[in-house]
Amino acid sequence: MIIPLLEAMSANDRDEMRRLWGTLEGGLHAHFEAEERHAIPLLMATRPRDGQALIAEHKHLRRRLAELGTDIDLGTIRLESVRGFVDELQAHARHEDALLYQWCDDHLEGEDRRILLRALLDAARGYLRPRTVAT
Repeated sequence: MIIPLLEAMSANDRDEMRRLWGTLEGGLHAHFEAEERHAIPLLMATRPRDGQALIAEHKHLRRRLAELGTDIDLGTIRLESVRGFVDELQAHARHEDALLYQWCDDHLEGEDRRILLRALLDAARGYLRPRTVAT
């Protein structure tokens, strides 16, 4: 998703940039929601500070998504801004892998594990599903 977005930016294809950004934004929101509904509350029961830190990161990333989406709509988006956001996402993913997903691997079993995996898969399906644009 990121590489096509960067390509659309390089080509100054605003319609494609909006379409790709909308897909990325929707996918990230669905992913964050799945984590916040099914994994982070379980983590917070034993490690509340870690859970709060992840929620704060999600809040920051949602704010950045909105800011960059506005910049795309206004035609003022800069490639460096998107690259910076990608760096932030990668740092968050590393933190989440080391913290949340390691905790889930160590502590979740049975139905809790199935529910989380199903929610994350559903979020990914929505993100990866091809979307059509009405013309």
